[in-house]
Amino acid sequence: MRRFNLLLVLTVLLASGPVVMPAAAESTEPMILTSDTTLSEDHTGPIIIASNDITLDCGGHTVSGSFADTGILVEGRTGVTVKNCHVTGFAAGIRLRGAYQNTLASNLLVSNTNGVDLLQSGENNLVNNQARSNGIGFYLSGSAANNLSDNIAEGNGPAFYLDSSAGNTLDHNTANHNTIGYRLVASSGNTLANNQGSDNNTDYSLQFSDNNILQANTANGLADGFSLFRSNGNTLTGNTASQNDQAGFRVVASTDNTITGNTIDSNNYGILVCKTVLRQNTLLPNKFQGPQQALAIDKTC
Repeated sequence: MRRFNLLLVLTVLLASGPVVMPAAAESTEPMILTSDTTLSEDHTGPIIIASNDITLDCGGHTVSGSFADTGILVEGRTGVTVKNCHVTGFAAGIRLRGAYQNTLASNLLVSNTNGVDLLQSGENNLVNNQARSNGIGFYLSGSAANNLSDNIAEGNGPAFYLDSSAGNTLDHNTANHNTIGYRLVASSGNTLANNQGSDNNTDYSLQFSDNNILQANTANGLADGFSLFRSNGNTLTGNTASQNDQAGFRVVASTDNTITGNTIDSNNYGILVCKTVLRQNTLLPNKFQGPQQALAIDKTC
């Protein structure tokens, strides 16, 4: 009965308009929001967004869990803004599922399985978020036409992972010290521009991904700067690949790609072509500088 009364009071409060929510730190019950809400203290347990066109402002407070749930869930909603939240200890820090035209801004995702999940979601804006020490920083699955800009991912597995996702734009993001900076798998028609990758095992990895545009990005990695595997029809231009321990650009079993107008500086190999007919890709002109083997062909790699 006490639990029922608490839920009834919560529902009345939320229905009355914008509220400041005193989220008790020891509570693990889901917080269900139907109006604009600002947290006044930390919350333990999930938060569920249950209405369109509302804002959750955590005010820098922490939402924490035990890796069993989603921290903040936006499912089937539009016009929602989630901002200023520090989310830690969940299977997914913030998850959008079947959600369109929402905004995630200035959130910090730390030590979750996935920092941010977009599942079958589109036309969302992710701006100025940080993902640190998660299994995956930002994960898109079956999601299209989303914009990710000015986000930072450090110390994750893959920092930005697009899986079967098309038509997304990643612009002015930073990925440092992750296993992979930007990973595309079975994802086509995406644009990656003005992003930075540094000290990832591979900075930009395309697998089974066609017709993407990578422009004006930088790659300074522990292995490869840009890697294409069974990926066709991609355009890589105006990028900088420097001081990668392996190849600035690695092209494996891939055709009809255009890799031109890039600055390729002081890698082990400038462009390494593997299991690919050289003339089936356009690989010149590029600006090669510094000590490296500019163009190498390896039938076995």
